[in-house]
Amino acid sequence: PYYEIYRDIITDSVCIDWDKSVHNTSFVDFSQDLTEPLRLPSGEFDTILSTDVLEHIASPWVLFSEIARVLRPGGTLILGVPFFYWLHETPYDFFRYTEFGLRSLCESNGLDPVSVVAYGGLPEVLADIAGKCIHGAGFRSLCRLHVAVSSQILRTPLAQVVTRATAKSFPLGYLLVATKSAVADSEVQRGDPLRAA
Repeated sequence: PYYEIYRDIITDSVCIDWDKSVHNTSFVDFSQDLTEPLRLPSGEFDTILSTDVLEHIASPWVLFSEIARVLRPGGTLILGVPFFYWLHETPYDFFRYTEFGLRSLCESNGLDPVSVVAYGGLPEVLADIAGKCIHGAGFRSLCRLHVAVSSQILRTPLAQVVTRATAKSFPLGYLLVATKSAVADSEVQRGDPLRAA
């Protein structure tokens, strides 16, 4: 669902989703179970963008290993995950990640976490929970009102102070940026039959 946001600022892309996606998949290049090795060559990508995906992966260590494999030396991973968030796309909602869990997944796969930023705080968490409850209860007509009122409240100086004070302990989610160390291309290419194809 985020493809339309970034498609005009990139030169090329390969979009992957799984076959059980509830989102618009008209832009998807191919479907893939992300708990299996990716059908992509090693060291091929400058940037990997993964937003609101990792919580749906039953074997996240496999995906992180594959991300590290397909990234070019010096490549960048941009990853967003929810933390205080409702169960969604069940039964395929497996994990919530802390800053420390994200750093560990990176470091154990040769990725350097450049930044891990918590987004949102207690006000955003409460607004999100209320919105999900209103929507889930079927009061869809109230959703627009809730969004309008919450947006105004979250912009107030008091809400912003509370957000800053609670972002580390009550984040709505995290945004991670990590890089793959720059190694010689020959090391990445060696023994990779897909690279030669």
